[in-house]
Amino acid sequence: MLEPMTILRAVARVLLVLWTAAAVADTELYKWVDKDGVVHFSDKPAAGAEKIKVKDVDTIPAEKVQTPAAGPKAPESRHYEITFISPKADESIRENTGNVNVSVQLNPPLNPGDTIQFLMDGQPQGEPGGSTELSLTNVDRGTHTVQATVQDQNGRPLGSASTTFTLQRFSILTNPAAKNKKN
Repeated sequence: MLEPMTILRAVARVLLVLWTAAAVADTELYKWVDKDGVVHFSDKPAAGAEKIKVKDVDTIPAEKVQTPAAGPKAPESRHYEITFISPKADESIRENTGNVNVSVQLNPPLNPGDTIQFLMDGQPQGEPGGSTELSLTNVDRGTHTVQATVQDQNGRPLGSASTTFTLQRFSILTNPAAKNKKN
């Protein structure tokens, strides 16, 4: 389907060619040689100039361009760019309680009816909603992947991003001094 600006540019080009051809066809040209033997051309007669016959310019009729009929508008295609604010990619977090705050930024902002679904290690975290923040609690130590997916009201994905982080929690297994105090 041709865009209206493409059609407008094509019509403008055809008109420019036709206008230029018409201007050249109506112009009288003159040629003369000066005392130094230099040949001159002009549209104004000079002393000793001879009139030059200009051939007619070949023209080709322009094709008729059909404009598309106005019909039902196709649904607007939306796509969200999702950026993780927290945690950053490959961030190492030391949090002994296992709490991790997840925050994303959307571009464009969330439209009414669209929702965000957070997943951690492939498992949904709560219901899809409108918040760009999520608090994860009692996360096991180790490396985890968090994903945010924006979806429309029919569940169709409109954008997705993920990040990986490592949670470091205190462990009695890695602290011999704490182990000896218990005994």
